[in-house]
Amino acid sequence: MSKKKLSKGAEFIKSCRDPFYFIEMMWGITRQKPYPQHEQAVKNTEPEDWKAEWFGEEVESEHFDFKIWKWFDFQKGKNLTWQQTAIIEGVRRAVEKGNNKITVKTGNGIGKTTTASFLILWFLFVFKESVVPCTAPTSTQIKDVLWGEVALWLNRMPKIYNEIYEHTSEYIRIKTNPQFWFARARTARDEKPEAFSGVHADSVLAIADESSGVSDIIYEYGDGIKTSPFWIFLMFSNPTRTTGYFRKSFSETSTWRQYSFDSRESPVVDHQFVQEKINNSGFDSDDFRVFVEGKFPKDDSIDKFGYVPLLTESQLENAMIDDGDLRFSMLGIDPAGEGNDKTAFVGRSVSVAKILGEEAKSTPISVASMGTTLASQNNTKQEQIAIDAFGEGGKVGTEMAKMGYFANAINVGDKPDDKRFLNKRAELFWKIREWITNGGQLVRDKRWFELLNIRYQYNQAGKLQILSKDKMSKMGIKSPNFADAFSLTFAVSPTGSQPVADETVGGDIY
Repeated sequence: MSKKKLSKGAEFIKSCRDPFYFIEMMWGITRQKPYPQHEQAVKNTEPEDWKAEWFGEEVESEHFDFKIWKWFDFQKGKNLTWQQTAIIEGVRRAVEKGNNKITVKTGNGIGKTTTASFLILWFLFVFKESVVPCTAPTSTQIKDVLWGEVALWLNRMPKIYNEIYEHTSEYIRIKTNPQFWFARARTARDEKPEAFSGVHADSVLAIADESSGVSDIIYEYGDGIKTSPFWIFLMFSNPTRTTGYFRKSFSETSTWRQYSFDSRESPVVDHQFVQEKINNSGFDSDDFRVFVEGKFPKDDSIDKFGYVPLLTESQLENAMIDDGDLRFSMLGIDPAGEGNDKTAFVGRSVSVAKILGEEAKSTPISVASMGTTLASQNNTKQEQIAIDAFGEGGKVGTEMAKMGYFANAINVGDKPDDKRFLNKRAELFWKIREWITNGGQLVRDKRWFELLNIRYQYNQAGKLQILSKDKMSKMGIKSPNFADAFSLTFAVSPTGSQPVADETVGGDIY
């Protein structure tokens, strides 16, 4: 290669030390512009203190229960949002002046994963033999989400630059010196806390995605990064926990540069996502605070994986009533077989539910016999009986059919009727939540407290999902048999989420 070409290449790389120049050259994307009258404020103010009103104005909406933003100059796909611009500007200033610890708490939908991807590829391009250790609390977040986003933007780079990188499931390496010049993706695990350890380079960019769920021990191992001649530490997260390293980074005495972003102020936010949060959880809920407003929850109700309790203890206690002389038109059966779990039977009327029985060791015949007996006692029609179809459930259904009851076999892994949910299980448990919060009552029983172990979150596609039984088992939580049986009663009741006055014997049972 000629000296002239080498010189031009060196000049180009030098220009790319400005991450905005790099992003524009690689993908043709430029920063969102402020109103002309606020240009000086943007230039003179620390980017963590930038304001949405410098880039747009709030206007009333005819379609949503919140104000939306009308932006001065923004085109999706052609401009970075002002929030992405603020984060990248903080990194740019860190290269020039230091102040190299940046922590970002945010609601969903502002493009933080894309921002992290741009910065990973930029850092490797600009800083020779640099290392970029990346971590997140789950393999899905680090490998499927972040690494998948990096691969997306890597493939969109001009071929001449794309070819200098090598992308694998855990590494992105620079081909000229792959052993010492790379980005690395590792899940943050307490038993293997080396996600940030073993990093030795002149230039290091450390990234913790969904960092609120990363344990403190992982960050302790990461202290070694700070011995590098030049380093930047970036944390991005929904603020799901009120304790831990990420929470401390937002304390008044913290030395981190603190960014906080509300989803409603993002030019790329899905307004329907925000409206659904309002409809499902309400403005005052921790769910809304964390995933829309970008604020820490009022209490430590959200676990390190981002799961929220379906019900609070006070909601459950307030739903309890003393036993009454009731009949139950819907019957849910969760068969267990001969293992450690118990078969559970739960009855429900329009407004009241009761645990009707259990079997410690069951056979399909014994479960079917008890199910038909309970149905007979409560005048429950066969179409209002629901059995978990998984495992022993299919055999129970066969035995009940022999006894004259053709019950509904429900596969909770099936597709839901409502597209907001990941599967039928999530849809049914959400109906429990709606039913109880709208006045549904539970005949007092300590076994109802299983419901406090039911937790939910929204996946990357925005679908509501329930914490799986496998994950519950790994966390030492027993199978929620009574909660599962209760949820099945909503598979056969068209009015189950609309509780009305209590129905007693002699009244109309629906």
